[in-house]
Amino acid sequence: MKPSVNARVRVKVSKKLVRSFFQALFEGKLAESEKILSDIKEKAGEDEPSQRYLQALSGMHYVYTTDDRDSLLMTTLRSEAWRKRRLALMKEIKSFSSWPTTGQSEQGFYQAWIDLLKMLPRLPRPHRVEQEKGAIEPQP
Repeated sequence: MKPSVNARVRVKVSKKLVRSFFQALFEGKLAESEKILSDIKEKAGEDEPSQRYLQALSGMHYVYTTDDRDSLLMTTLRSEAWRKRRLALMKEIKSFSSWPTTGQSEQGFYQAWIDLLKMLPRLPRPHRVEQEKGAIEPQP
């Protein structure tokens, strides 16, 4: 029997560690963020949703460290209207996760994005965005 479409899948990942991961990443402490990501992987559940959550975090780490400007993560972080975009994006991701074609394993991927978007206002301004902003400002 397939679970109902709106059934929430529990991801077995420490939100405290996830917040520490994003904080280190956005502060430019890339080696530290990688270590925290390894800690998250060691402590995470073996179930599919938790593993998909980890894949999403690993992907976010990769696109941030490589500064993939076209990625959803970097375009969201660079957006001047990120607060408004954040809420709209969270709504869209929640709607994707409730589609009938979305399986339980994919719920973990979407949950990682939802968690990031919820945490974003309490995280430091990403150092890559700050570096870019400083490079654009005219010199006196």
